[in-house]
Amino acid sequence: MNSKYENIVVRFQLSKFKGGTFYKDELILRPTRERTHFDDVYWKVSRDTFPEEGGAFAIDLTVFNMWGDELHSIRQLGDLHK
Repeated sequence: MNSKYENIVVRFQLSKFKGGTFYKDELILRPTRERTHFDDVYWKVSRDTFPEEGGAFAIDLTVFNMWGDELHSIRQLGDLHK
């Protein structure tokens, strides 16, 4: 993602497949003079965060500018066994 020297907000969200959200976090990336391109963003989520029953879940990653305009969005499905 090229920030074009603007702060960007990355929202990470986990939700049950066809269900509600059980984890959400946001990160603000602030570009520097040397770095305006961001390739990697990481979240570490504890196993305890996930529902006890396990099952399918969705990972949503959304990127916004500081004015709230959505720049990019991606969804990935996962499965967590007990």
